[in-house]
Amino acid sequence: MFTNIHLERARKSQCAAARLSYVPDAIELHMLMDKLCFTAVEIGQHTAYDDNNYFTYHEIDSVWFDEEKLAAKGGNEYLAFVLANEFEFEAGEHYELADIRDFIDSADFLQDEQIRDLDFDLGDVVRFNSHDEKVCFDVMAEKIIKCLKDDTAALAESLTGLAA
Repeated sequence: MFTNIHLERARKSQCAAARLSYVPDAIELHMLMDKLCFTAVEIGQHTAYDDNNYFTYHEIDSVWFDEEKLAAKGGNEYLAFVLANEFEFEAGEHYELADIRDFIDSADFLQDEQIRDLDFDLGDVVRFNSHDEKVCFDVMAEKIIKCLKDDTAALAESLTGLAA
């Protein structure tokens, strides 16, 4: 028989489980930000029309570079290497090396099908980030660690309580 205590524990486990379900998407975006030396990205919510239905989707609207980290890794040459090897964007074909940062912060890159189809849901990242559409690299790392630490323990505790 469930009591109010059991229901409260179930609610707590549901909240912790929901937050934990967003962590893989947050980690994937964090890894992309690290790879491309971003300090922050702005995720926008957009509406589109398809097959007589309106739907919303999220995509990266703009980025900010970590200039020190980028310089330490090799600057524009490093970015060109990442774009060519990770995303199959070649210098000369898609951008000029001197304009690579502008290209990365443009719709040509951020709204490209390859970027849209990355293996994470930007909507889940926004939900994980407390519905804040600006995602900062260092803050996201702290939130991921805190969530894994706090919510894993809370989920384990609440599930143990449910079994009792």
